[in-house]
Amino acid sequence: MIKRSIASIAVRGITLGIKFFFVAYFIKILSIQDYGKYAYFISITTLASYIIGCDFYTYYTRKFILDPSNKFNRIATTILFYFFLYIITSAVIFSVASIKNALYGVKVFFLCILILEVITQEFNRVLNILELNVQANYVIFFKNAFWLLPCFSLMYFDDKFKVLSTVYSFWLFGLVLALVYSIVVLKQRGYLNFHNYSFGMFKPDIEFIKSGIKVSIVFLLSSLMFKFLSFFDKSLILKYEGELLLGVYSFYYNLAFVLTILVEVGVVFPFLPRLISFASNDKEGIELNRILSHVKKYVILICVVFVMIAIWGIDLFLYILNRPELEQYKNIYYLLILASVIYSLSLIPHYEMYVKNRDKKLLLCSLIGFLLFVSLGGFVGRQYGALGIGVLLCLTNFTVLILKIISNRSAKVIEGR
Repeated sequence: MIKRSIASIAVRGITLGIKFFFVAYFIKILSIQDYGKYAYFISITTLASYIIGCDFYTYYTRKFILDPSNKFNRIATTILFYFFLYIITSAVIFSVASIKNALYGVKVFFLCILILEVITQEFNRVLNILELNVQANYVIFFKNAFWLLPCFSLMYFDDKFKVLSTVYSFWLFGLVLALVYSIVVLKQRGYLNFHNYSFGMFKPDIEFIKSGIKVSIVFLLSSLMFKFLSFFDKSLILKYEGELLLGVYSFYYNLAFVLTILVEVGVVFPFLPRLISFASNDKEGIELNRILSHVKKYVILICVVFVMIAIWGIDLFLYILNRPELEQYKNIYYLLILASVIYSLSLIPHYEMYVKNRDKKLLLCSLIGFLLFVSLGGFVGRQYGALGIGVLLCLTNFTVLILKIISNRSAKVIEGR
């Protein structure tokens, strides 16, 4: 388990390292404003992919681990379900004027990237369910980092390619590679050997979808609230501060929230299948509590190490970039580091509640945080700008952390009676 975690962090570390240099190179040769547009495009894509995915994996993760029967029919049904949601979501997105304007000239890129993001993300989750964590991180490497290398080279040697369309084209290339790699890995291990099946045998499992929606809707709403905040904060900054501050905020946000990726990849995902299994089968909770104690230690350790490196390294990074605008608003970075640490710590009670099926309590905690940010976001953004948004994000994440801790402990007290 530890070896797999180290290998997963190593692969993800390489991925993040390449992306880190991409951000620096991007801002060096293009502009902070262009980076803001790119980050906003990512926010819209991420939000849409969560709507399409419907957080359905939270249901089939449990289902496939505890009851792996009827695999072919369930996978085919899930794919059909996603395709239906893709059509609906795309139509809704392009009906929103502000988003439609933001995607002007890149609609085809958006539609292609969106569907491939959803598919490759689901493959990544399936590989994690099967405890092929290293291979799952190779999928992330192909779709998030590998394509940056040829993209760098082309933009470096030819100025006419120093445009956002070049980035989107190579992003698509990386997604296709990730898709092909996922299929090859699963086929080699016998999970896609459906030669004994035919589509004539396929009957949509409506009950599977209905049950899945009932379970996943709670997590969908919870995840959408978090992803919406990641979109909403940038929308507020774009509205009240303009493209320059949007670029600065997005730059610091992406650096700070690398921490949450490290925590999920290095700790949560490797341990999650065992947590789910023990939560269902370990009535005394001895093994479950033992694994949870490891999770807590590793999360805290990663947070401490990350903060030390992040605070120590930012001055050198800004010196290399030589962008006065970034130096001027460096306080935003420190606020976002704090927000990232608080959010990462909240994943400890979050996943403990998840494996114990305390879904409604999770939703309530997320809902309160969401309402807090949305209700104050407009006022704070208008009066205090990007700095105020950073403070509000810290406050929101801290509120959600405290609520999850209280909810989790209260549930333990009730179970102990």
